[in-house]
Amino acid sequence: MLYVEFFFDQTLASFLCGHVNTFERFGGVPRILLTDNLRSVALERRGEQIRFHPRYLELAGHYCFKARPCHVARGNEKGRVEPSIRFLRESFFAAQGFTTLQALDGSVERWIAEVAGPRPWPDDPSRSCREAFDEERPRLLALPQHRLDTRQRTSVRSAKTLWVRFDRNDYSIPPGAVGKDLVLLATGETVQIFEGLQEVASHRRSYHQGERITDPDHTAALLRTRLYKCLAPLVTGYHLSLAGGMI
Repeated sequence: MLYVEFFFDQTLASFLCGHVNTFERFGGVPRILLTDNLRSVALERRGEQIRFHPRYLELAGHYCFKARPCHVARGNEKGRVEPSIRFLRESFFAAQGFTTLQALDGSVERWIAEVAGPRPWPDDPSRSCREAFDEERPRLLALPQHRLDTRQRTSVRSAKTLWVRFDRNDYSIPPGAVGKDLVLLATGETVQIFEGLQEVASHRRSYHQGERITDPDHTAALLRTRLYKCLAPLVTGYHLSLAGGMI
């Protein structure tokens, strides 16, 4: 049974998010996950000894599945995965056009419902993949009470300007956050910036390069701060002058 989702990048955050979305769509978690030896899973491998990526171990621990990377140079162990990729390319992508990621995900969801799910199950062609999966679904591990937070986390800081840089783009912060150590949390759609536990900025995520995403409230606050600094000496001097005249 297939679940397919598209992302703009191949980051660890998207990799983990794809797993979580799959578990939620299937309504449970497989007991064993067979993967390749990509660095998002295995940072180092020597024979049977594997140093897993800590974030992947966090995923496995949260959802209670056993991580099992394929043996190196054992293509036969991925026999159920690679034909599915070829099937997706030949059956779905042939003459497939799209303009947005959301439209592409909507199209592949319909394709799964109308084509991939009803196709014959390899172990028994008289049954469909969906029928076989519906029978196996109760054997999946139950989903945990809370979804794992798969957002990309990074520390950011702007020493002088109103923007912090993330993924080759600039995102604005309020003037009060300039010069402070901040934490940026990114999903596929949003970028949130925190000072401690307080959210100080929220933006749409950009996948362009060199784009500057600015919240008008941040620039307005900066202008008010600068205007106050310019007018404050004049106002103070005016009150002193009046005071002197009254005396």
